Amino acid sequence: MQDRSEELPFPLSDEGDAHVYDDGTDGTPHFVPSVIVADKRGIICSINEPACLLFGYPRHELLGRNVKILMPPAVAEQHDSILQRYFERGKFKGTTTRVVFGVTKTGQTVKLRLSFSSIIHGSSHLISALIDKVDDKSFSVTTDGKGRILSVEGNVEETCGYKVQQLVGENVSCLCPLHIALEHGGLMSCYVMRRSSRSTVVGQVRNRELKHALGHIIPVALEVREERAGFYATVTEIDKTVEAMIIVDQSRTIISVSPACSVLFGYEESEMIGMSVSRLAPRISLREGKCVVVCQHKDGSHIFVSADIEAFFKDGEECFRGLLKRVRQNRFGRQLSQIQYSETISSDNVLDWYDVTSKVLGQGFFGTVKVGRHRLSGVLVAIKTLKRQQYLDNGIKYPPREIEIISKLTHPNIYRFFHAISTEEAVYFISEMVSGGELFDYAVQHVRLPESGCRAITRQILCAVAYMHSQGVCHRDLKLENILIDASGQIKIIDFGLGNFFALNSTLSTFCGSPDYAPPELWASQPYYGPSVDVWAIGVILYILVSGFVPFDNSTNITDIQYLWPNGVPVSQELHDLIDRIFQPESLRATVDDLIHHKWMNDCGVLQPVQVAVQTKVVVLNEGILMDMEDRLGLRVDDVRSAVLSGEHNQLTTTYALLEFQFQERLQNRRASDLSPPGSARRGSYSPLEMPESPKSQSPVSGSGSRKGSLRDSLRNSQNAKCSIM
Repeated sequence: MQDRSEELPFPLSDEGDAHVYDDGTDGTPHFVPSVIVADKRGIICSINEPACLLFGYPRHELLGRNVKILMPPAVAEQHDSILQRYFERGKFKGTTTRVVFGVTKTGQTVKLRLSFSSIIHGSSHLISALIDKVDDKSFSVTTDGKGRILSVEGNVEETCGYKVQQLVGENVSCLCPLHIALEHGGLMSCYVMRRSSRSTVVGQVRNRELKHALGHIIPVALEVREERAGFYATVTEIDKTVEAMIIVDQSRTIISVSPACSVLFGYEESEMIGMSVSRLAPRISLREGKCVVVCQHKDGSHIFVSADIEAFFKDGEECFRGLLKRVRQNRFGRQLSQIQYSETISSDNVLDWYDVTSKVLGQGFFGTVKVGRHRLSGVLVAIKTLKRQQYLDNGIKYPPREIEIISKLTHPNIYRFFHAISTEEAVYFISEMVSGGELFDYAVQHVRLPESGCRAITRQILCAVAYMHSQGVCHRDLKLENILIDASGQIKIIDFGLGNFFALNSTLSTFCGSPDYAPPELWASQPYYGPSVDVWAIGVILYILVSGFVPFDNSTNITDIQYLWPNGVPVSQELHDLIDRIFQPESLRATVDDLIHHKWMNDCGVLQPVQVAVQTKVVVLNEGILMDMEDRLGLRVDDVRSAVLSGEHNQLTTTYALLEFQFQERLQNRRASDLSPPGSARRGSYSPLEMPESPKSQSPVSGSGSRKGSLRDSLRNSQNAKCSIM
């Protein structure tokens, strides 16, 4: 194969591993997961090399085969029915990430973390799965007859947070919840004395709880056997994302189970076949729907399980399929019907094709924005969570209009939206990471900017606003906090959560946005023209950047249009004129076109008027990236090419965009390195802004609530002087 190392966005690392790459963002190794893409019938369309290695097949033996070949028999038998039900509903039930069991070519059962994703590509509907082999979260402990720990082996630190040296010499009760730890010594003494009852403990897999080093409780499976000097215990964490499946007939007899059932209930698969499901869940009702039920473990203990039950027909007889997951126990006396289990980001912090970090970029009324890492490219993204219940509780349309709005907009001064992930509980926006900080922080840091700097910023804002208006969209929440600065000094407008579509000669009526940026007609509760609201907000932003003040002290001053200029701030006559033309009643207010052609905006003819960028489609693709996506990621070139050229918003176009960004960043860094004198530090060309020394990573934030500490206080700390009303 031709060497394309100069073209590739993620060249092979020095280790030479076929699926370990330098991620191109922070230099850390990035491991590409196994990828399988299938059509709506379950036929494998593409698969990457890591997936072939994981299951032990050469690629040609899997392409064109049904994905059922990689599943345990009980799951494979139900797969066609599950797929059919999925397409009937239009979305997966449950979380997009779960722990399941797969089967290799040699018949070995392997524990896997599976992230499902639906790819709408033209008229095709594809199902993708990102697959990782789950690390063994188990460890063993050897104790003497009194419970003193003699040795520890296995993944004890990953499972419960303790280092081996912290445990050796301690009593094993240190791993127990408090109520068990207090009685543990007595229980062991009774156990040693009552030899006849040992069979209920030794050699049995029991459902127990373990105290993590951080204090929280985790469910585990515990198996104890007797040793010459004491006892040997094997502890395995029960991952709450493990999904098990049980098939029962009309007589409530279990006819099939998946391997995960032994993890949940402690029985071997062969023990469960022919058993009445009532033995596991005495009160379960065999009717379709979701419920939380009390189940009985083999050791007699009780566990809480969420069950998603569906009916189907097998050989003409109605049967029931239950998809089961462990949920937290009811420790507070709540009724089972009140136990809530959400479908937000799972406990292992994996969402679809993304790892979700704990770093919060922003918090808004409708949700949170966190940093995520795209699992195929390693590039950082912003993940914005919009919770369904929050919208419904406030009588707001769901899914949010923001999806439709931002999908229409492609502009260098508007943050880039990649795609949305929808579950029953939330919508997740995946967008670019903007790493330069907020314009708010920049304004506070610099207090006042020279008119030339203000002009450069405002021209970019105006360019983006003119473009969005040309697409029939008004923002309605323009403010310093909703404008970010990227690493190269470019302005990015974010948060279209209050945006709306508008038409000529039509008005809107909802009062929204931030009070300091709202025009008189909103305060008067009058119908308004959407673009005029954005023009007023541009005036407020420009005024703050120039003066360090907000223009209006209160709502009365806004409705009366009485604004203040600070003493000691030189302002050109042209800028006075521009601000005066913006701060007018709606009928007299300047339009976006007026601003574009105003003499201050164009530096009295030195600059050309702002050009409203026209949305253009991608016509030339990087063939090196396309080929690499097929060779290493298992994504077909034809699918990716047609998706990108069609302007779709899905995982295929997102992966291509992130790899292209990675490639361009490497290329830019290489060129900068070639041009820099030896020993000199490279500095970015931050135009038009001189960036702060320690930029803060930010990203689109939901809602328009006020920040901690008012904008007015932040901007007015340095000045008290005011002059007459203009």
